[in-house]
Order: sequence, then structure tokens, then C-alpha cells
Amino acid sequence: MKKWIVPAGVLALLCFFLFREYQVARITSPRIFVESELILFRTPSEYIFGMGRIESPRAKSIIRGMLPFFSQTEVRDIWSIPEGEALMGPDFVIQRVSPNLVRLKCSEQVSWWIGNDFSEKEKAIAVAAGVPFSSDWWMMTKNRLPEFFSLPSQGILYGGDRSPSPKTIAFAKEKEIPLISIKETEGFMLSYILDSWELKTRD
Repeated sequence: MKKWIVPAGVLALLCFFLFREYQVARITSPRIFVESELILFRTPSEYIFGMGRIESPRAKSIIRGMLPFFSQTEVRDIWSIPEGEALMGPDFVIQRVSPNLVRLKCSEQVSWWIGNDFSEKEKAIAVAAGVPFSSDWWMMTKNRLPEFFSLPSQGILYGGDRSPSPKTIAFAKEKEIPLISIKETEGFMLSYILDSWELKTRD
């Protein structure tokens, strides 16, 4: 065996590691990842919020890919935030408005996370909270439409393992709102770059 092979291999691995860390360090905008029964939101300050199968192997793989190698960041399940309370970070505010509604504002972009058990009964709670209902995205893994909200300016992100229901599809078409589901894309990522969202799919 030639003596240069081992050092060359080590050098190649080091270059790959440094390149990966450089690429991760360049993430300075919000990113949303949607997979089957999983939605993750990474803030520029490396906080990660999620709902659904956040402990799944696929989720852990995605999380490793969007954080520095030695990062100690953990995913915060949005439903672990006590109802009526809010968390603040350097570039975000996230609030558990009601049992099945969470509002996240990051880099002036607003996303509503809509839980699986959401019903119209929560309307009174949400209204009493006094938060604006306008947003950029609605994010859900079940067909739950808060029709009393202002319509999202960007669209509806659907992470259910089945296709959106006919009602959800009809609602999106009637209101002319983009509906992005994993059934069409096999999973996707959204990046907020230069004041607009860029979509990348796996299909």
C-alpha cells in the first residue's frame, strides 16, 4: 500500500467535514421541512421546532443535516409549550394560543401550526388571545381548516401521510391558495431567501 493513501483519505474526510460545516453555517434564513407526519422549522439562530414524528429516524437525519456537527440543539415539540405561554428567541416568538393552535413569527414571517384535534370550539380561545390571524403559512398533518382565520398569503403545507381531503383541496382551489402536500412531492423544503420562499422537492 502506498504511504500517501491514508493521509490523502484523512485529508479528504477533513475537507468534506469542513465543507459541510461551512454550508451549515451559511444558513441564515428560516427553513421548513415537511415529510410524512412531520413538520420541522429551523430558525436562523438554530432553534428547531417541530410537530409530528420528531423522534423518527427520518426526522433525526434531517435535523443532523441542518445543524453544525457539534451542536447541542434539540427539537422543541410545539405541543410541549404550555397553553397561553410564549417563547422568545433572538429572531422568533412562538406562542401556544390554544390547545391546537401555535403561532410562530420568525424573520417577519408568520406560520400557524394547526393540531390534529382542532375544532371550531377553539375559535373563542383564539379570539380571546388577541393575536392577529394573518399569516404566511398554515401547517398541518390532518385536514383541519381554521376558516375564521385570515387566509395565508403563501399557502397551506400539508404533511399528512394521506392526500389532503376533497374539502381541503376544494377550499384551496376556491380561495386560490397554494396547497403543497407530501403526496405530490415525497417531502419538501422551503427556504426564505431574499424576501421570498424557495421550494425544493424530493420527487
